Amino acid sequence: MAQISNSQNIMSDITNPAAGAAVFTINNGHIRFGVLSSVGVGYEIGDVVNLVTEVDNTIKFFTNGISGDNPQLNIRPVNTNLSASQNVANVLADVNAIIADINTFMGNLQKDGYFKAFASLHAPTMPLIVSHEAFSGSFVFDVNKSNVALASFLSDDIGQLFPTTAIFLQVQAAEGGAELRLGDVISSDTAVVVKGTSVTELSLGYSLSKWQSNEGQLFAGIRTNFYKVELTRAAQLIDSSTNESLKSIFDNNKDSDLIDSTGFGVDLGVLWVSEHYRGGATLKNINKPSFDFNAVDTSVFTDPVILEELQKMINMK
Repeated sequence: MAQISNSQNIMSDITNPAAGAAVFTINNGHIRFGVLSSVGVGYEIGDVVNLVTEVDNTIKFFTNGISGDNPQLNIRPVNTNLSASQNVANVLADVNAIIADINTFMGNLQKDGYFKAFASLHAPTMPLIVSHEAFSGSFVFDVNKSNVALASFLSDDIGQLFPTTAIFLQVQAAEGGAELRLGDVISSDTAVVVKGTSVTELSLGYSLSKWQSNEGQLFAGIRTNFYKVELTRAAQLIDSSTNESLKSIFDNNKDSDLIDSTGFGVDLGVLWVSEHYRGGATLKNINKPSFDFNAVDTSVFTDPVILEELQKMINMK
């Protein structure tokens, strides 16, 4: 509302389609334009301490070797003075302690955690407002682009490990550099769900004065919008991932399964301007253009409860 009612802010002219004509008194020609009128970059992180670092550490725990020669995990190295069974017990105790921490962290992460990055930019000199008595009103041109990337999380508790042949062999072969991922010996539907959107918008609007009295002036406007939209989404199981970080999941998904589509939208607006106040209303995209995401492969998920929750997450607007 602040942008609509502020006649000194050029961005007001693209907030309400009726605002363009309200800038000028239509008795000759006028042009108004921005230089770098709107540039925005930012990110949001859910209420989880060290979110990105902790997620990356969790991915490494699943995808790297679990033996004591892995410096990224707090697991005791093989002690040649101990028996194989004692070394197995040490590895199991350390791995299970890490699993307990992961379960706690991922539970909090699903409840409160997310990561969102966004950027927006209006083309130089946009928006451009052109008013002339021959038009009986004002034309508003605008070109802008916005990008949003979002990661949310799905937690599936990992059960505690018991002695297995795989772990026993891993401990036995640790000094030879053998590698065994935790994801090879446990099953979990813990996942990262990522979504990306990129919207380029070209707009042309027209507004004019419809009625005037001693109390004020009523303006009306219409705007047509052309949208070029790119959408992508994916659900990545952490325990089968070969990525090394949350960033790489974004990077690897940004061009795969990308849906590129176009569409048109129509906005309507009215604006009442008096000496002491302004008030207006806008109807956005009254023709309700829609754009679809790509389908998400959920075949790798095995837990029906987790799968149901995942379907809700990937279909959430």
